[in-house]
Amino acid sequence: ASKNIIGVLMKGSMKFYLLTLKSGVMEQVFSNELPEALKYLDVTILTHLIFIEIFGFDNSKLDNENIITYSSSEKRAVEAALSGECDASFILNPTKIEQVRDIANKGLIMPRKSTYFYPKVITGLVMNKLSRA
Repeated sequence: ASKNIIGVLMKGSMKFYLLTLKSGVMEQVFSNELPEALKYLDVTILTHLIFIEIFGFDNSKLDNENIITYSSSEKRAVEAALSGECDASFILNPTKIEQVRDIANKGLIMPRKSTYFYPKVITGLVMNKLSRA
């Protein structure tokens, strides 16, 4: 998949749009506000550029599940837009392992909803004996 292209399907429409980030936009809008490693994640572009800068959403709207819902299934997102269940579905490229590694190595935190991986690591409790007694 090409870098920094976000798919958009509007409510009830059969047209699929591709939003392509123009060179220099993130620097122009955010300059030093966002770390370089986070600036070009598709989820950062969607959240910071489209939702916050263009739509004017604040954190309360971003956290409101009546306004924004997330799906790891592109099929489900497309069905939601086609049926009119939502106003628009945005289809993002998956976050690459190299991007996660780069961000972790720089001590940064991944943006919300950017780290859906499957299969999931099994959750559990690990005990380590600390003494020889």
